Amino acid sequence: GYILMAKDKNTPISKEELMKQVLGKNRGMNIHTSSSELERLRENSEKISQKIRADFSEVSSNKEATELLDTLLENQRTMQEISEEVDISDLKAQIAKDFGVASNPVSEQGSDLSSCKWNEILPIDIKRVSEDMQRAVEQDVIGQSGAVADIIEGFMRPYTRGNGSSALRGVIYVYGARGSGRHLLVEKAIEAANGRLASGIGVFRLDMADYQENSSEGVFVQDVFSALYGESHIIVVENFERAHININGMLGELIKKGFFKLNKRYVQKNGLLQESEKTLSRSHISEFHGNDKLLIFISEKKKQALIDVYGRDVAESVLDIVATTAFDEQSLRAVAEKLLSDMKVSLESVSRAKVKIADGVCDALVDMYDSFNGVHSFIGALSAIKTKFFDNSVARIGQDSEILYDGVFAIQYVGGDRIDIVSSAGEIDAIKAEISEIVGLDEVKEYLYSLENLVKAGAVRRRMGLKSDAVTRHMIFTGNPGTGKTTIARLVAKLMKAIGALEQGHLVEVTRADLVGRYVGHTAPLTMNVIKSALGGVLFIDEAYSLYRGRDDSFGLEAIDALVKGMEDNRDNLMVILAGYSDEMEVFLTSNSGLRSRFPKSVHFDDYSEEELLKIAISIARHKDYIIDGAVLEPLKKFLGAKNKDERSNGRLARNVVEAAIIKQSGRVFGGDEAAMKTLVLEDFDLQ
Repeated sequence: GYILMAKDKNTPISKEELMKQVLGKNRGMNIHTSSSELERLRENSEKISQKIRADFSEVSSNKEATELLDTLLENQRTMQEISEEVDISDLKAQIAKDFGVASNPVSEQGSDLSSCKWNEILPIDIKRVSEDMQRAVEQDVIGQSGAVADIIEGFMRPYTRGNGSSALRGVIYVYGARGSGRHLLVEKAIEAANGRLASGIGVFRLDMADYQENSSEGVFVQDVFSALYGESHIIVVENFERAHININGMLGELIKKGFFKLNKRYVQKNGLLQESEKTLSRSHISEFHGNDKLLIFISEKKKQALIDVYGRDVAESVLDIVATTAFDEQSLRAVAEKLLSDMKVSLESVSRAKVKIADGVCDALVDMYDSFNGVHSFIGALSAIKTKFFDNSVARIGQDSEILYDGVFAIQYVGGDRIDIVSSAGEIDAIKAEISEIVGLDEVKEYLYSLENLVKAGAVRRRMGLKSDAVTRHMIFTGNPGTGKTTIARLVAKLMKAIGALEQGHLVEVTRADLVGRYVGHTAPLTMNVIKSALGGVLFIDEAYSLYRGRDDSFGLEAIDALVKGMEDNRDNLMVILAGYSDEMEVFLTSNSGLRSRFPKSVHFDDYSEEELLKIAISIARHKDYIIDGAVLEPLKKFLGAKNKDERSNGRLARNVVEAAIIKQSGRVFGGDEAAMKTLVLEDFDLQ
C-alpha cells in the first residue's frame, strides 16, 4: 500500500492506520482492497485525483489533504462494484472541514471561476477609481447624479467591507419610474467597471417573469446555475415580484445566506444540469453558492417591494438602494439633445452625408414629455424619424438633409423633396377613418372613441402633476359569429398604440387549443408564453367560454388561473379581449372569482340588419374591384336578411355569397370586356 506522512512530516504510517484515524467518525468506508484492485486503481488514480482536486479550491496548498483524497478516491472506485456511483459528497465535506480546505458544491466545469475574477484595489485607490467611474457614467446618464454616486458606491462596497468568494459579492437594488433611466444607469455603470474593477465583465440577465409557475423550477435552476457558475461577473434581475413564491424563496436564501439548497439533486453533464436518477451519486449537486457574483435588481417599485416578496430580514441585508428620479426641465432638455445628437451620428453614417437637426425638434420632444412615461414619451417619435430616414436612404446616398418640426416631424432633403413623418395624431385620424368605414356597430365605435379621450385626459393630468390611475381596459365582446368582433379587436390594438396606451399595438388571436396543454404541468407555461407574446398589444381569445367546461376541467381552470395572474402582472402593457356568445360568457365569468372584476366593460355586437348586410356585400365586392349591378341589390338584400335569420353568420354570410358570385361570373364572362369582367349581375348570384 502507499506510505503517507503523519502531521509532523517525519513519522511514516501505513495507509490503513491513517484512514482509520481519519475515518473513525463513523464515516463507514471500506478500506480493504486486493492487490489486483490496487493495481487497477493506481492506473486511474492520477486522472481521477485531478477531478477531485477541482472540488477543493485550496487543495494544492495542503499536501496532506491531497494525498488523503487520492486514497479516498481509490476506495470510492472499489465501492463502484457495489453501486455504479457512490455518494461521497458528505464525506468530502467532512474531510475538507477537518483539513481546512474550501469546497465547492459544483465539481466540474462550472466551478472554474478563474475567467471572471474581480481586480484587487488598494484602499488608497478606492476613492480615485470611484471618481473615475462616476465621471464616465455621468457622460451618458444625465440628470441622475445622486443615483450615479449611489450605484458606484455599491460597486465599490466589497473593497471596503470584504466578502467571501463563496457568497455573493453584493446586492444593489435600482428602482425608479418608467423612462427615468434605470437600465441605462446599470448599463453604463457596468461599462465603467469593465477594465477598472475587472477585465471582460460578463452579464447574465435573469427575468423572473419566466418563472411564474412552480413547474418552472427546473428551468430556473438551470438558468441560475449558468449565472452563478458561468463566466458572468454580474447578474441583473428584473420582474422579481412576478416569480413563483417557491422560486423567489431560493433567490431570497441566496441574498441572505450567500447560498441556497436545491429541492432536488442534480448532476452536471455536458455543461447542463440534469436531475440525478440515482440516490447515490459521487458528484451530485444539492446547493448553489454566490461565487462572488454581483446581484443587481432593476424595478419600478421602492424597497418595500423587496420586503413584500422576500421578507424584512432579506430586504435589510440589501445595503445599496439606488433611486432614479423624474427629470427637471434642464435635465430633460439635456437628455433630448443627447438623443438627437446620437441619432444624428447614426443617420449620417447611413446616408454618408450631413444631417442637420433644426432647433424646433428638441422643443417638440420636450413638449411631449410626461412623468409617467419618462423618456419613453418621445422615444417613439425618434424611432419613427429613424425608420422613415432609413427607408428612404438607399435612393438618397450622399444627399444632405435636415430634420425639422413645424407641427409635424419631417425630413427635408437639400435641393430635393420633403418627407413627412406621420404623427400620432395622423395615425389616430387614419384609424378613425378605418373605423368609420365599418358598417353598423355605432355603440362599439362610440366606446372606442371614449377610450381615446380617457387615455388623452390621463396624459394631460400627468403633465400637470396630477394623479392619473390606470383604468382597467380589458373587455368582453359578445355576439354571434361574423358580427365584426375580430375586426374591431384589431382596430382597438392599433388605436391603443396610436394614443400611447400600448407599446406595440399588435393583436394575438388564440383559442382554447393555444392555451390548454396536453398533459399535467403543460397548461400554465403554455398560457404564460401566449401572454408574453401579446405584451404591448391585445390578446384576443375567441370562444373564450370553451376554456371552462365545468369544475372537473382541471386543465381549463389552470389556464384561467394563469390568465388572471398574467393580466394582473402585466396590467400596464396588456389588453385582453374575450369573445363569445352572451349566455356562455356569463357562465364562463363564474369560473374564477377574480375574472368578472377584471372585465368591467362588456360590448355586445348585434346581428346585422338586411340593409347592413347589403352594405357589407357591396363593400366586399368593391374591395375586390367588382361592382354589383343595381338590379341585384333588392333581391340580394332580402335574401341576405332571410338567410341570416337561420344561420346567424352575419358578415361571413355576405362574404360567402359575394365570393360564390365572383366564381360563377368568371366562367360566364371569361374573355369579355373590362365592364363585363367587373360587374356582378343577377344570374351570378344563387339567391334561391
